[in-house]
Amino acid sequence: MMHDNQGRTYFVNHISKITQWEDPRRMDSHIFDIPLPNGFEMRFTKQGQVYFVDHNTKTTTFTDPRAGLMPVNEIFL
Repeated sequence: MMHDNQGRTYFVNHISKITQWEDPRRMDSHIFDIPLPNGFEMRFTKQGQVYFVDHNTKTTTFTDPRAGLMPVNEIFL
């Protein structure tokens, strides 16, 4: 885990030499099988970080709204 010059956390895979914003310990490939809730849209910052727009509440978040929809036993498979 590292921090950029703005204090944001990112993660480094030293084997593949890839960096990413998402915590790989919390990523689940099954989450992409679940559609976003109604009114949500996925977007990317200029730096390529994923964020979500909730058009219902007119707010944004970096937390994937689908994460709370996964059964607990599937989150860390």
